[in-house]
Amino acid sequence: VCFSYPNAGTETLHDISFELDLSKSTAIVRENGSGKTTIIKLLCGLYQPTSGRILFDEYDIRNLNNGEIGKAIKVVFQDFFQYELTIRENIGFGNLARISHDLELQEVLDAVHLEELKKLGLDTSLGKLEHEGIDLSRGQWQRLAVGRIFLNDTGYAVLDEPTASVDPVSEYNMYQLFYLLLRSRGSLMISHRLANVTKAGRIYVLGQGRIVQSGTHESLLAEGSVYQKLWN
Repeated sequence: VCFSYPNAGTETLHDISFELDLSKSTAIVRENGSGKTTIIKLLCGLYQPTSGRILFDEYDIRNLNNGEIGKAIKVVFQDFFQYELTIRENIGFGNLARISHDLELQEVLDAVHLEELKKLGLDTSLGKLEHEGIDLSRGQWQRLAVGRIFLNDTGYAVLDEPTASVDPVSEYNMYQLFYLLLRSRGSLMISHRLANVTKAGRIYVLGQGRIVQSGTHESLLAEGSVYQKLWN
């Protein structure tokens, strides 16, 4: 797959080719601006490749509609949306069939370390649209967005820098939680912080729009080159 943004002088992705096992954990790493998020948008059908094709098994993604892709892939982008509605609705959008399941919603709040919101009550309004609304920090909004994935136990989970707005301790705890909760289904972690992806079954390293290395954390360190330099 190759991809170029309109009027761009160079390709963002050049001859990218790899396979994702939808039952295992995979990570893509490199510095900011190396095309990691572009790959996610291609996988979701938000962009189309300039050349090449993306296949779900034998089906070309161009032949799948948004609903079919949405059932297969669940994504939390680093540019998440803040719904100024209730706590219940913010989590429940992850799976509307469970929006009235109070116990499950409270378990999600515990999972993403938002116990303080649990104490407020699920029907508390968030944001500034309502007079009694409670505003949150950006880190709290992000953890709430991540919680939507945990309410949905189907689909391949894609996490694009899902802890970019939280403190280091919360970030570490949440990544441990991701691997624990998502081990029953596949996941793709996008991160420029290598400490967060060491447990992934396979790590792809991007460099100048190409995949320059792939393997486990241990094998990539032994191999040296780009990954070892980034890790050190």
